[in-house]
Amino acid sequence: MGYSVPNPANGESSVDYTLEVSQEVQIDVFDVAGRRVRNLESGVRPAGQNWVSWDGRMDDGHQAPSGVYFFRLQSGGAALTSRVVRVR
Repeated sequence: MGYSVPNPANGESSVDYTLEVSQEVQIDVFDVAGRRVRNLESGVRPAGQNWVSWDGRMDDGHQAPSGVYFFRLQSGGAALTSRVVRVR
């Protein structure tokens, strides 16, 4: 999983990732307390370079407050994490 850009972010941020084979992935955003605030992607993604963006909203549609958040990609029994700082 690549770096979150831009970082810090006050709007949309994105992260890229590469899959060696087409496989199921789940990408979520977590706060520093470990609470999931948003599911960004669930499903099969193609092999190669992929990316996902976060508009700064939580699952309930409200803007996430300023703070540190983590993108977590789970796929094929492995998990990767990337950090993003959100400022409002």
